[in-house]
Amino acid sequence: MKNKVFSKEKFVKIMTKYEKYDNIYDNLNEAAKGLEFFKFYHSEFADLVIDTLIEAFKDKDYWIAYFIFELEFGKKWTKGSINDNGKIVVLQTAEDLYDLLVGEPKYLG
Repeated sequence: MKNKVFSKEKFVKIMTKYEKYDNIYDNLNEAAKGLEFFKFYHSEFADLVIDTLIEAFKDKDYWIAYFIFELEFGKKWTKGSINDNGKIVVLQTAEDLYDLLVGEPKYLG
């Protein structure tokens, strides 16, 4: 088991707020799509949060970034998309991500 930097509850709260703000930026940009001069960027904020979590959890495999960007906060996770020596790793929620980061991944089945 790896060192737990934050409690699971605190980690989930951070990820939930991050997702909420990410959705707000997406919605603002969608609403202003017709205005070429109008675009919200939050990359500095996003980078700060992600980099801090990656460093805090010593996430050398970049599971946090994968969960956020590739899996869209777990929404695009599919059965079999991640496996560990033939065992299917569940990565649908921030709780699942936390478990993976602390060395206690949740397996399907």
